[in-house]
Amino acid sequence: IQAKRMLALSLANSTETADKEIAAGLYRSLLQEDHTEPSDAGNLAKLLIDAGGFDEAQRVVLEGIGAHPAKMASYFREIGLMIVEATGNREFRRLLDAAVEARNKRD
Repeated sequence: IQAKRMLALSLANSTETADKEIAAGLYRSLLQEDHTEPSDAGNLAKLLIDAGGFDEAQRVVLEGIGAHPAKMASYFREIGLMIVEATGNREFRRLLDAAVEARNKRD
């Protein structure tokens, strides 16, 4: 898992679109593992934002908020705000704020 994570991070920092697409695929597969790190979802969401995959990025962010400890909600909120800034999607902003609030109430 660590090797896959390191490879994904390296490819995500490439200037080549094909490398970034491979990195996104690696991050998607990491999210299927039992030992997912918040950064796996966060890095995938950032790659998707850069590629214009806003719908999937929104899903990844919202799922990340629910799947990880409350202390990580602000990390995912910041990424979510990048989506809002890029798209102007006020409905997603509302969903984002509601997800963070709900996550914080669970702990």
